[in-house]
Amino acid sequence: MVRDSIFIDIVAPNITAGFDTIICPGRSAELVAFGGVSYTWFPANTLSDSYGAIVTATPNQNTIYVVTGIDANGCSDTASVQVDLFPQAFIQASPDVYAFFGDIIQLSATSTTNGSYVWSPSEYLSCVVCVSPVANPDQNFQYVVSYSDVNGCNASDSVRIFYDAIIYVPNTFTPQGNNFNEVFKAVGGNVKTFDMKIYNRWGEIIFTMNSMDDSWDGSYKGLPCPDGTYVWKIVYTDFTSNKEKKLAGHINLLR
Repeated sequence: MVRDSIFIDIVAPNITAGFDTIICPGRSAELVAFGGVSYTWFPANTLSDSYGAIVTATPNQNTIYVVTGIDANGCSDTASVQVDLFPQAFIQASPDVYAFFGDIIQLSATSTTNGSYVWSPSEYLSCVVCVSPVANPDQNFQYVVSYSDVNGCNASDSVRIFYDAIIYVPNTFTPQGNNFNEVFKAVGGNVKTFDMKIYNRWGEIIFTMNSMDDSWDGSYKGLPCPDGTYVWKIVYTDFTSNKEKKLAGHINLLR
């Protein structure tokens, strides 16, 4: 009887991966696998590539990524990497503001955690790196506040400032000599030029105002006008354009 022997060397595959991490929502993490010649990653829907030793993950929730590697001997093994997310950073700016030119406008921002604030652009602001700056722009404007929390996660919000022309015209006045509702006038602001004409029932101009500070006392040529309805027309321009705009309506005169 002749005897012989065979040596069998069992080589166990050793695939490893890294690196467990925690990132801000919307950011990416690099995943690396070692010990193989080819790799397949899962789940693939939030990966830049499902194959390769180095891939980029952008998860939308806490995720464990599993990699299957095949070594030079054709043996396979698996490893995993955990990528967790910090809470979403939150920032809320003060509501949009409708203001008059010259107003001092208080802006503010709030968040649920501690962090740093930066406002941009810096024009017309009392402070750029504070929570509540004061703004005084000379035109319609938008500010953006950027926020970075203690984890380095970022968020932003915006607030707009409008200087739209505002004109309010009452529909009744009572020039009775009792010092109450004695005159008729338009009120408002952000008006650059203003012309208001008042007409009687025959279409005759009986009063003209060239400023929003002007008012009509209900008389014509020094005499009290009778009770009735009078038509007014306004032509004005605002500070955001030189285009003339028009308004029209009626006023009731009661004595």
